Amino acid sequence: MKWVLLLDEILLKKEETNFLTMLEAKEIGASEKVGIKNTAVLDDALKFFSNSGIIVHFDSTEALKNLIVIQPDWLIFSIGKVTLKSSLDMYCEFRKKFENLGLLEDLNTLQTKAVATRDFLEYIWEKEEIDFLIDVMKHTLLLSEFERDLDERGYLIPNLLPLCKRTPDTLTSALRCVFNFSSAFVSPGFFPRLMCLCINYAYAPSKTRNAKLLLKEPKLFKNFCSIEFEPGCLVHLREKNGSLQEITMFVGDKKFARKCLMILHSIVINLCNHLPSSRSINSPSILLEDESTGNLINHDEAKKISLEPWFDQDYIAVRKGSRNRISKRFLDGI
Repeated sequence: MKWVLLLDEILLKKEETNFLTMLEAKEIGASEKVGIKNTAVLDDALKFFSNSGIIVHFDSTEALKNLIVIQPDWLIFSIGKVTLKSSLDMYCEFRKKFENLGLLEDLNTLQTKAVATRDFLEYIWEKEEIDFLIDVMKHTLLLSEFERDLDERGYLIPNLLPLCKRTPDTLTSALRCVFNFSSAFVSPGFFPRLMCLCINYAYAPSKTRNAKLLLKEPKLFKNFCSIEFEPGCLVHLREKNGSLQEITMFVGDKKFARKCLMILHSIVINLCNHLPSSRSINSPSILLEDESTGNLINHDEAKKISLEPWFDQDYIAVRKGSRNRISKRFLDGI
C-alpha cells in the first residue's frame, strides 16, 4: 500500500517537472502520507517502478542514481536531439548561428566524425542535467567517450555515422571470424553498441593520451569499422549488408588473431547478456577461418584441434579468466 501511495505522489509531480532528485524522492517517501523512511525499501520501490516502465531510474553512477525521470518523453526527446540524423541536418541549416556562438567547429566535428564536444552538448541540452544525460547515453551504449585529436573530451555518437558503401580491398587477405546470429535474436543497434565497446577498449581511460595517439585513427561507419586495440593489433568489423544476422571480424596480422578473438568474443557474448532485448537461449555461432584452406570452421571444433593462429593450449587454458576480466572492466556499467 505504501508503494502505491509513493507512486501516486511521484506522478503528481509530473505537472511541475520532468525529474526528481533522490533527495526529493526521499522526502516524498518519508512524508506522513506515504511513510517510507527506510532507504532500502525506497530503492526497491523505485527499482520496481523503473522495471515496470513507469519511471526511468538507473544506479550505475552517482549522476544516474541521483535523478529519477518521471517524464520518460523528456528523456527520449533529449537523446533524440543528439542521436537523430534529422536533428543534425537541422543544426547544419543554421551554421551562421553556431558560428556566432563559437560552436561551428564543434558542429563540423559532429557532422564529419560523429564526435560531439561537451560545449556542443551543453548548448543543445540547454545545460540541463548534462552529466546525467551523458551517463544515460553511456549506460545504454548510445555514446562512447573518445578523445583522440580533440583538446577536450569528445563523445562518439555512432548513430550519426554514415554507411560504408565499400569495404577496403585489403580485407580479402585478412583472416575471418564470423559471428552468426541467425539462431539468436539481437536488438536493433547491436553493431553500433559493439563499436562503442571496442572504442572503450582501445581508448580506455587508464591509457595515457600519448598511448592513445600511437594508435591509428579508427575508421568508423554505421555498418563497418577499423579499430586498433594496440599498436599493430588492427581489427575490422563488418555488419553484413546492414543485417543483424552476421558480424564478421577481419584480422590483418595473424599474430594478433588470438587476442582479437578473445576480446571480441567476450564483448559480443556479454553484450548479448546485458541487453535485455538481445538475450536468447542460443548464443551466436562462431566460425573461424582455416588459414591453410580458407574454409570456415565451427569455433568448438577449431578449439578441439587447436586451430592456428586462433588457438593453442596455453590460450585455451587462460581464456576463461581473461574473458571475465574483460567483462568486468567494460560491461559493469551497462
